Amino acid sequence: MFKPLIERFGQEPLDPQEVIDFRKARKEAKLTPLAVHLPYLPNLATNSPELREKSVRLLSEELTRAERLGADFLVAHPGHVPKGESRESAIMRVAQSVVEVLSAQANDLNVTLLLENTSGQQAELGASLSELAQNIAWSSRWCLPGYRPCLGRGI
Repeated sequence: MFKPLIERFGQEPLDPQEVIDFRKARKEAKLTPLAVHLPYLPNLATNSPELREKSVRLLSEELTRAERLGADFLVAHPGHVPKGESRESAIMRVAQSVVEVLSAQANDLNVTLLLENTSGQQAELGASLSELAQNIAWSSRWCLPGYRPCLGRGI
């Protein structure tokens, strides 16, 4: 399930009745598992404090929204390497961002965060399995549940 494209950070709260109706329809349709895709706007690898704060906040909010919808997974892309920085330092910032979000919410969520691969265009992170593995390994040093790699493919 792709969330609507957004051009700004933050969305309107979910309507409680729509959440109930969605969960009911999903159950009746036996739709499982359900994965929600985070909008492409956040950049968890950024070195900009303002963009990082917005990206971390959006990831946290979307995990909560996915939980309310009864989703099993939230799919996210790691972000882009800032100009003039190493891929390794950007990957470390993604790991730190994920740790920040999951450590604050891990006990309250039944949603698994999936870090999806990318095509690698324009300094995107996650173009190789080794980059995804490195990010997962760094994040798992904090023994966080609910964080796995995800392989996607464009159609």
